[in-house]
Amino acid sequence: MDYGFGRGNWTLAFNKLQAKGVVSVDISKFNVAQFQNIVRELNINKKITVINSDYSQEDTKIPYHDLHWNYGVFHHIKEIKMFS
Repeated sequence: MDYGFGRGNWTLAFNKLQAKGVVSVDISKFNVAQFQNIVRELNINKKITVINSDYSQEDTKIPYHDLHWNYGVFHHIKEIKMFS
C-alpha cells in the first residue's frame, strides 16, 4: 500500500520491482484522477488499485495489505482507522 501517493512515483517503483499488486490511496481527487489515467495508459490497472480516501467518512476502509508505505503523511492525519 502506498498511502498518500501524490504523483504515484513509489507505486510505480513497487510495480517495477514486481509487486503482485499495489493499493494506492490519496485524499486528493485530482491526484487520484491523474494517476488513474497514468495506470490505464501504462496498462497496469490489473496490478494497481487507486483509491480516493476521505477519512472524514466513516465508511472508508483500507483493504488488508502486507506492507504499508507512507512517506511524510501520517503527521497530517488527526485520526485514522487502519484495519476493519
